[in-house]
Amino acid sequence: MKRLLLFAFTLVLVAAVVFYFRIPQKESYSYKTVFRCTNNAAMRLLHDSTQWKNWWAGKQESNLMYSFNHRNYRFQQMTLPGIETRTLAGTDSVTAYFQTFPYNVDSAYFEWSYAFAYSSNPVTKIRQHLQLRSLKKDFKQFLAAVKPFFEDEQNTYGMRVETQRVKDSTLISLKKTFDHYPDTEEVYSMVTAVKNYIKAKGGEESNAPMLNIFSALNSQYDVMVGIPTKADVAEEAPFIRKKMILGYILVGDVKGGIATVAAAEKRMADYAFDHQRTAPAIPFQSLITDRMQEKDTSNWITRIYYPVLY
Repeated sequence: MKRLLLFAFTLVLVAAVVFYFRIPQKESYSYKTVFRCTNNAAMRLLHDSTQWKNWWAGKQESNLMYSFNHRNYRFQQMTLPGIETRTLAGTDSVTAYFQTFPYNVDSAYFEWSYAFAYSSNPVTKIRQHLQLRSLKKDFKQFLAAVKPFFEDEQNTYGMRVETQRVKDSTLISLKKTFDHYPDTEEVYSMVTAVKNYIKAKGGEESNAPMLNIFSALNSQYDVMVGIPTKADVAEEAPFIRKKMILGYILVGDVKGGIATVAAAEKRMADYAFDHQRTAPAIPFQSLITDRMQEKDTSNWITRIYYPVLY
């Protein structure tokens, strides 16, 4: 019996020694996976502190403290590719990095990583190794949990974007310059004028009114409205017929007022840039909701169009 116990003790001791020497003095670890999310879109969310609580998979404990799987992560500072955090593995402090790197045009690597120096004490070193295993497991679970958020364009661009073919080949447009940002009544007075012109010329509308507002020099705004028609309508100044190239166009719908639409136009431009799309023509809004009839701006639906080369 004593020999058996001695043999078992020796076996455990040898295993512990072997295990100890297999653990490096310093360990660098990273776990990464590919998300269908552009690297630029990911970076904008990681570097915007107002967005942290939206994509973090666990709970926000305070402005800079977040938790996941009962482990706290303190956001230390932003890095070029992401965020530096401080967390614990048992009683040991670990600097961990949540970062993204380009993978291809529409995807990015999302990565958790750390570098850790082990204790020279054999017992402490083995304990640290086992506790870091738990941290590695959390990293994998965290990335799986946040993947749906980052892969949803509603979160990364504020709308779901589709690439479509241009359907309207011809339209009648009207352009005016204002010394102030035009209000809804001024825009729709132009829309009404175009509608009346098309009707007077025997034309027929084929889609919702289009709008582009460009901030010119000297605090002036160039405003252009256009209405697609089923067939060419004769032009007569100031009503100009424009022909659309039946190429490709990015399309996304947003709901809200002027500020929401302006933000959506910027995000659509971000989408085009992130996906390496070049615009051969100016982007525009399609006024799906009649804003003169619907006074509640939160109910306005606007379709953002962004022509691209494909």
